[in-house]
Amino acid sequence: MIAYVVANEIAKNPPALPSFSLPKTNAEPKVEGKEKTIDIAPALPNDTVIYRWPKLGTLDVTYTPSARDMENPKVGLSFSTIPKPGSAMTTIGALNSTGVVYAVHDGTTHVSVYPIGGTMNDWHNAGPSSIWSQAVQSVCVKWG
Repeated sequence: MIAYVVANEIAKNPPALPSFSLPKTNAEPKVEGKEKTIDIAPALPNDTVIYRWPKLGTLDVTYTPSARDMENPKVGLSFSTIPKPGSAMTTIGALNSTGVVYAVHDGTTHVSVYPIGGTMNDWHNAGPSSIWSQAVQSVCVKWG
């Protein structure tokens, strides 16, 4: 019941975002040396709560693509519609409103987040202090 109340509150009142200013760019994900195709599932409402799971074997949630994330060029930074203990949560609309990343519902319970103005490789190499990681972290809160 508490998680539901918190999730509803976040969906109605997403956390305030820091100011970002980027030049307009093509919002399509780029993959160096490969053509990028995304199988898009039916769109979820913007107020859909999604979860970033902690790293395997830890309670640490990261907001930067790992080397493992880079292995599949069809997947961005992974979020799920299913919570796990220790997850961070946000909404699809909150991520999309940053203007720095965007979320795509690309599987039954999977949502990928992609950078705007760079590639997944750029994001991975820039690390946790990147504008993309900071934007994602700014709209996520700890769940549970």
